[in-house]
Amino acid sequence: MDGNNFSNEPDNQDNLSNQNEQTTESNQNEQTTESNNNVYQDYTSNVQNQVPPTQYSAPEEKQTNVLAVVGMILGILSIIACCLNTYIAIIVGIAGLVCSILSQKQGKSGMAIAGIVCSIIGLVLNLSILVIGLVAGPALQEFVNQYGNYF
Repeated sequence: MDGNNFSNEPDNQDNLSNQNEQTTESNQNEQTTESNNNVYQDYTSNVQNQVPPTQYSAPEEKQTNVLAVVGMILGILSIIACCLNTYIAIIVGIAGLVCSILSQKQGKSGMAIAGIVCSIIGLVLNLSILVIGLVAGPALQEFVNQYGNYF
């Protein structure tokens, strides 16, 4: 080593040439592994800048028509009241029908349609009970007078 060349030590030029060969081989190996790892195409270069989403705002609340609610409630009450008092139920059914029709003219509403339907059902039920009562009432009274003692 003291400037003397021994036969078992390689020259500096041999060392440099071996190192160059090793670096070129390692560079080639790195390139092949990179090409094997990167099998997906990069689509991000074609993507345009996107605008961030705006803040969420609550949808505008619809104003509920009070006449529609009143008409629907009166229609339901006319159906329930047909068992209690027919005359009051008919008046409630007519009031519910009027309120629902007025509400329907102001603007289309599902409650107004429900009020119209319930009021009509209540009126039909009440009128049929009234007619049956008026027709069958005298016959029933006569039956009770004639056979009432047997019950």
